[in-house]
Amino acid sequence: MALERFSTGSEAGSFVGPAGSLAAPRLAAAQSTTPAQSLEDSGLEPIISWRAHARGLHSLDGLKAAVLGQRRTWWQGRTFHCPLCDMDFVDATPAAEHVVQLQHPVLRMD
Repeated sequence: MALERFSTGSEAGSFVGPAGSLAAPRLAAAQSTTPAQSLEDSGLEPIISWRAHARGLHSLDGLKAAVLGQRRTWWQGRTFHCPLCDMDFVDATPAAEHVVQLQHPVLRMD
């Protein structure tokens, strides 16, 4: 998903999503945090992907609970999804690296 940068004075450097929707302060601020900084520390409400919403997961706490519920069989998965980045993984290793580097809850999707 490509994002375009635009400037309107007070929101210089904000981002516009693919449909022209303003994703400004939360997305721009989320991209400025370091990977080691957790979402709780940033004070931002995460934007959760439509795939997670379709599974009934609408909050960061719900995502964490779902990942914890998958922990016994998580490594046996073949498809994974990060609902905060809206990224898919076809192997457990890159999904686990994503979890460690960005501290995002990655769901096993199969």
